[in-house]
Amino acid sequence: MNSILWLGAICSSFLFSNQYISDIVPINQQEYLIVTAESGVFHCQGLEFPRLIERTEQYFCKTALLCQDKYFVQTMGSGLITISGQQFNRRGFSQCGPHHQYGTCLAAFQGSVLVGFSDGLYRFNSGDDMAFIDYFRSGAESYVQDIAVSDSCAYIATLKDIYCLQGNQVEILNFPDKITHHRHLLLINDSLMVGTDQGLWRYADNHWKLVADFENILSLYADSKFIYLGCFNQLVILDRENFFFFDNYSTYPITSIAQHGNHILWGTPLGISVDTIPELIPGTVKFDSTFQTSHGLIENPFLPPYSTLPDQTYLFGTTYGQRYRVHKGDDYNNPEFTPIYAGAEGVVTSSGTGSHQANYITINYGNLYQDWKVRGVYVHLTRPSNLISGDQVRCGQIIGYVGHTGRATNNHLHLEIRLTLNGSDYGSVNPSLWIKSPEGTGIIAGKISFQGSYQQSFKIYGCYKPWVQETPFVYAEPYGEGVHSDPEWGENFAITGVIPGYYFLRIYRQNNPVDSFWVRVREAGVTWIEQNY
Repeated sequence: MNSILWLGAICSSFLFSNQYISDIVPINQQEYLIVTAESGVFHCQGLEFPRLIERTEQYFCKTALLCQDKYFVQTMGSGLITISGQQFNRRGFSQCGPHHQYGTCLAAFQGSVLVGFSDGLYRFNSGDDMAFIDYFRSGAESYVQDIAVSDSCAYIATLKDIYCLQGNQVEILNFPDKITHHRHLLLINDSLMVGTDQGLWRYADNHWKLVADFENILSLYADSKFIYLGCFNQLVILDRENFFFFDNYSTYPITSIAQHGNHILWGTPLGISVDTIPELIPGTVKFDSTFQTSHGLIENPFLPPYSTLPDQTYLFGTTYGQRYRVHKGDDYNNPEFTPIYAGAEGVVTSSGTGSHQANYITINYGNLYQDWKVRGVYVHLTRPSNLISGDQVRCGQIIGYVGHTGRATNNHLHLEIRLTLNGSDYGSVNPSLWIKSPEGTGIIAGKISFQGSYQQSFKIYGCYKPWVQETPFVYAEPYGEGVHSDPEWGENFAITGVIPGYYFLRIYRQNNPVDSFWVRVREAGVTWIEQNY
């Protein structure tokens, strides 16, 4: 059996109750610093009550660093403090000038300490030498949010952008526009991770990619197995190797994260929470498969930045909790006049205005699976297509535009996949099993029965899908009457657009729990579930 990620129930303990924790700074595997906003900086060994290093009640402590037997304490209002043995120095107005009182971050780099302020970046060398790095001059460009360092370079996040410092050269990394508050940086191997208000971003090979779109990331931490995201109201855990989403806790805003032994510590405005680190436990993945299908797949009808995932509340074969009739296709919500693309080479079999004045086009894509002929039916076009019966289409050709003609409450494309065998109409099958999965996603599908019957109702909870927030995914339900299983798969439910990772699924029937288990989803793969209860 494969391995599975596991988190026990939260049984966290708290240190410094009712203390605002600004930062937790690991020194080694046994020691770390705790920076509190009002009570000063503490040195901790193990999980015992820590030792006070310096009481700093008169200002708001931001972060701290131990470098070359000297403590560096950054504050919001009183500049930089250095503590070496019994010697205590405050670098405020006299050393930095009146604008450099609001410290933001610290990082040890090539034998010196980089010191971030709201008004620029300094390099602190041996003794009392503190030199200004004059690339960061004014405004949003000079407000340093965080620093991450490697052996050869330092990455600096400001309110405006992300920069790479090598020697005396500073390079801008062209972070995506309209992404705000680069609050925290983290280096993993050769990749730079950036936590923002709009998600976790990764920079590698001169390219930015959104890894996870959890909002309001306040802190980041990584160990050998996981990446931890401290958000405004949750702790999110990602598998480090593949950036799979795993689990989250609802909690207070998480200002900092650190590790001690087999414990994870996260700071909040009300103290430090302590819990055991997730472990790899063998033999608990119940279903795990890769995509191995015999039938061909067509391309998605849309291209980014338009939505390539169907409506999550009204999936194929479902009734949206008995609210509507059984859905014979998938709905893609996109603005009016969004272009719709042919999924493969084919021939138009019909087009025009159908029932209830809905504009449509039907394309025969040929034999994509044995002797089965596959037709794509595209409905609610804004106007009748210029293509007519007999016209040849190529893959990626525009065949129409999104509208809301016919029975449509909003602008969207209704897409059906219909099969024919030896001239006999088989009917509608799930489009998600005939369309290539959007990049970075997989599928959960299966056959669940009760005493041999596949028609009885059930619901499957536990699948996390961050996209299509206007119609969030809540649960899966079995196909109703009037639609058919895929002739190869024989499924009675399917969930598309799932972020690869581990999921704890729960099956309910008539609001009563039936079963629960872990599954693993792979990119461009189908995780198959087959159970008879």
